[in-house]
Amino acid sequence: MFENWLIIAFVAPALWSIVNLIDVYFVSDVYRDEYDGALISGIFPLILWGSVPLGIVTFRLPESFALLLLSGAFFLFANFFYFKSLFRENDAALIQILWSLTIPFTILFSFVFLGDGLFGSQYFGIVLILFGVVQILLAERTEKWDVRGAAKSMLPSSAFLAGSFVLSEQAFRTSRDDFFSSYLVFALGMALGAIFVGFLGQRSFSDRFSQVTRLTKKYFFVFFLAELLALLGTIASQRAVDLSPSASLVATIESLSPVFIMCFSLLAVVFSSLFLGKFKRALYKDQITGAVTKIMAVITVAVGIYLVK
Repeated sequence: MFENWLIIAFVAPALWSIVNLIDVYFVSDVYRDEYDGALISGIFPLILWGSVPLGIVTFRLPESFALLLLSGAFFLFANFFYFKSLFRENDAALIQILWSLTIPFTILFSFVFLGDGLFGSQYFGIVLILFGVVQILLAERTEKWDVRGAAKSMLPSSAFLAGSFVLSEQAFRTSRDDFFSSYLVFALGMALGAIFVGFLGQRSFSDRFSQVTRLTKKYFFVFFLAELLALLGTIASQRAVDLSPSASLVATIESLSPVFIMCFSLLAVVFSSLFLGKFKRALYKDQITGAVTKIMAVITVAVGIYLVK
């Protein structure tokens, strides 16, 4: 099983979709605003540094320390705008489709900053990705989504995420740093980005930090579980790329994350109906609203990503 790239490739989007649904719940009932989500996302991964003194991981200062640090900060900024979008439209499947705009941004930044070129089929792939997003925008009225509101935040989120990808790619191109040491520096960059975000907005940094401390004490296990699932998803993704005949196949499978979100949401609705009464049923019903439109958009985006990668 652990040598089968196809099975492993499906593990990553499945785990990430569970994390997305945890975010949906916290946006609905726990976080006061996007700043809480960003601060938790940025500061909590620092717990992974505890693996170094325990001897679980050996840390070696990466050659590309600055690039990885900046990549982590950009990743945090992307998460900040992601949470901002969720507060506008708490539909993780919809948000993930909008997040596919990261691909065109990544290609643009790679072309501008790394000098990477494009083949003819890749241009067509970009068009398909954009068309998939347009499908969602056109369905806004019929499905009663606030797509345009969410998209305003997902554009900078996609841009920052693409910037993070390009920086990480450049870091791995120019050095042979091991994965876990690199990830720890990346996590440190996320924490620095979270501290920067904490000084923005109307609330004081001390108020935000106190709120994060309270939430961490109350939901430590859930935050730890979400961070662990996200990390395992990343490891599964890297392993699948290593074993697969083509990275494009892995990227295509990972683009199916919205489908996993809808499937898990459907299970949550059924489970809630059978055992928990009306507990959060409406929240997870929102994730499967407009399922046909979402699936059609996901298929279009997936084909586009296959051609681009």
